[in-house]
Amino acid sequence: MTIELIPDSDDRLHSKALRFNPREWDEMDATIAAMFELMNTHDGMGLAAPQVGIQKRLFIMQSGFGKKYVCINPKVLRVSQTRDIKSEGCLSYPEQKVFVERPTDIRVSYQDAKGNSVTKKFTGQMARCFMHELDHLEGIVMSDVGTVA
Repeated sequence: MTIELIPDSDDRLHSKALRFNPREWDEMDATIAAMFELMNTHDGMGLAAPQVGIQKRLFIMQSGFGKKYVCINPKVLRVSQTRDIKSEGCLSYPEQKVFVERPTDIRVSYQDAKGNSVTKKFTGQMARCFMHELDHLEGIVMSDVGTVA
């Protein structure tokens, strides 16, 4: 399976993604593998399905230590009061950086690639990445939430 990043002019990048049942999507494993390949080709940390034209509530992330996450139908359960402002990039906007304020710690729930429910705490860069990719599922791009770096 081959996938590509869609351009900013594509409405799917600016539309809310749809909740889905991962057990009912035959192409999910191939799509996830293709997303990780595309993300790694572009030296990314995360990639949301809408960025490749798929309107499903799915994104992937990879930590600096190589741990991979598949997040399906994700929700934020709690955010810390502590926030910071840092520069963010995006595979959909490779030449741009924006400063975005985000919580430093979050507790989230999502389904993994097998459809199992997961509740997890993310901190620092992984919390920031989770929130960035979740924005994509809401049709929000970084220029909607940040100021140009």
